[in-house]
Amino acid sequence: DKKDIQLVMNLQGDEPMINKEDIQNLNEQMIKTGYDLGTLASKINQKKIFENENIVKVITDESLDRSQFPHAIKFLRKSDMKIKNTYHHLGIYCYNLETLRKFVSLKRSPNEIKNRLEQLRALDNNININVALAKSPSIGVDTEEDFIAIKKIMEYKS
Repeated sequence: DKKDIQLVMNLQGDEPMINKEDIQNLNEQMIKTGYDLGTLASKINQKKIFENENIVKVITDESLDRSQFPHAIKFLRKSDMKIKNTYHHLGIYCYNLETLRKFVSLKRSPNEIKNRLEQLRALDNNININVALAKSPSIGVDTEEDFIAIKKIMEYKS
């Protein structure tokens, strides 16, 4: 029964600006569908994001909109902007508890190690990852420049 599913949310510390409505939407999608593992992605509005290896991209099997929760087919650090259904991946995961138990018991896959992307371990072991569309992009903290930008935004908001 989907109502009895236990979910575990993992919001990565390098994504301090994820919109709380997007977190709630991901949680609701997971409850509604009963899927194993969900994450968020936003539309890419700047060409430089495709080339920035610090910003992880996700390719989905269908286009993302607020009503869809399609499968991720690939995660990558650098992408060609001509590849259809490519989005900016946000560092958040919502696991079905049983899926999380399975995931942490798996060895790191060669693909995960090579690309430095832990979500590839799931895909390499046939764990589906579904992707919900975030209303707004998040600013990840991957460089000192990112940290300074986030710090300014947080100081402004307080």
